[in-house]
Amino acid sequence: MSDAKTSRSRISDLKWHRIRKFESLVFLFMFFAVPLFALRVVEYTQVQLLVAAAAHDLVNDLHRCKNLSSQLKQVVTVQATERTPSLLAGKPLAILIPNGFKYVIKVAGQIKEEMTLAEGMSLAGLVTFMPPDGIPEKPSSFILSSDYKTTTIEIDAQGDISVP
Repeated sequence: MSDAKTSRSRISDLKWHRIRKFESLVFLFMFFAVPLFALRVVEYTQVQLLVAAAAHDLVNDLHRCKNLSSQLKQVVTVQATERTPSLLAGKPLAILIPNGFKYVIKVAGQIKEEMTLAEGMSLAGLVTFMPPDGIPEKPSSFILSSDYKTTTIEIDAQGDISVP
């Protein structure tokens, strides 16, 4: 009878020992896996905020250009273009500016402003605001994207600017 109890206690001790090892491995896995998922969430949120901020700035500039066209009674164009790599002169060492995207604001064919987007963002679109009311020549849209997040900014025939 004592042999039966000792063999049962050995088996139960062995089972608990394996269960504790398994629990330790699960805890160790969670200890390393959770921060990796957290970093992915932070990266995703950063891209979302970057695209939202750039879209907000572009919408503000489009409103400003529409008002500028009606105030100056001149044609104002907002055009997305790709930056070309260039060297900055006047520095001790030449600095290479990498490729990227920007949008240009032109008043009567002359470049008035250039806005450079953050690295990794792309932009496509063109709109021309016509005097005297600042109404666009035709409906247009801008597509702003970075990695897996894309936002479209639409300008309708009346000049209303929206981000769906």
